[in-house]
Amino acid sequence: MTATLTHSNITSQVKSTSSFAPSTSTEDRFTVKLHKLLEDAETQGFQDIIAWNRDGRSFTIYKPVVFAETIMRKYFRQSKYKSFQRQMNLYGFHRGSRNGIRGVYSNPMFIRDDRELSEQMRRKAKGVSKEVSKGGPSSPYMTGIFHPQMFMQTVSPIGNINLQLATLLQPVPININAMRCYSSKSSQDDDEESMGTIEGQILDEEDYIL
Repeated sequence: MTATLTHSNITSQVKSTSSFAPSTSTEDRFTVKLHKLLEDAETQGFQDIIAWNRDGRSFTIYKPVVFAETIMRKYFRQSKYKSFQRQMNLYGFHRGSRNGIRGVYSNPMFIRDDRELSEQMRRKAKGVSKEVSKGGPSSPYMTGIFHPQMFMQTVSPIGNINLQLATLLQPVPININAMRCYSSKSSQDDDEESMGTIEGQILDEEDYIL
């Protein structure tokens, strides 16, 4: 039978655990603390607030407000949930939803029962776009930032195609004098052919009469 835990009980349990005494820089890393927090959620019974998902490759924060007020201060020495989310972004976590519940986080290097892998995670350099908070990789076409080089790479092929089409559709020069000479010669040939036909008919009629 699972006992019901109040906020005060959770806080006292978290405080009673010497989770992170002065230690090495690796143990002070955000991802290592987060991994330890999720382990404590199972052993101390506050999985209704934050817990691993069944796949072991993602976790869910079910109660962000309670999480910030009762747990964050002990593990991360702060109680601002936005600051926690900022750290998640810097470490490359992807945020999504599952079964209608928002606050599902995942990272290929953050896996249950493999804390050593989380020790290898590194923060992103400042200035990198917040692709994680949007639930996927950022695109230069979606950030609203103008990239001249990328713009030229996109426009140049279109310009080349337009130039080729313009070349193909360019009007063919017409020699008017040559056309007139050809037209006059064609008319003269037609007249001579018609005259020959008429004369032939007359000769045939004369032969018939004779």
